[in-house]
Amino acid sequence: MQRPRNIVSVDAVEWTRSDQGAIGAPPDDRFQWRRAKLGAAAGGQLLGASLYELLPGHRLFPVHYHWANEEALYVVEGSGTLTVPEGDFPIAAGDYAAFPRGPAGSHQVLNTSSAPLRVLIFSTMIHPDVVVHPRNGKVLIFAGGAPGGPPEGRTLQILRGDAGTSFWEGEE
Repeated sequence: MQRPRNIVSVDAVEWTRSDQGAIGAPPDDRFQWRRAKLGAAAGGQLLGASLYELLPGHRLFPVHYHWANEEALYVVEGSGTLTVPEGDFPIAAGDYAAFPRGPAGSHQVLNTSSAPLRVLIFSTMIHPDVVVHPRNGKVLIFAGGAPGGPPEGRTLQILRGDAGTSFWEGEE
């Protein structure tokens, strides 16, 4: 009997590499990983799940938080450091962390060990979403698709947080 489409093995999912650094940034060897999009492969629509593998010294994305999406992390293998608003904390296989929407959910994963780190990241797939990078003042606006979802049909705008204008500026 053939398995239904909603059951996938990580061994059957294509791994992609992110050697270009964070979204919209020039190449940065600190932001490199391998990723298996398990949620998409299993046909998930409102809940995403990706298995990430980071080599020593690498990190997942800059410190960030979402205004629309909640995320969670489960450490499958290895150890590293999790940055959250309260500080930097060691994480290891078996640890789970939840990241609520808004500034209280700020987070970043860094492999501070000498072995690969594998983390399973879960996310709601709500769009539009606004992602804030509190350390560098960037704001990412996603419309037409959630962050982490397929880029087809999705619009991404990256702004500096201080790039605002008044509501009526330029209006007749």
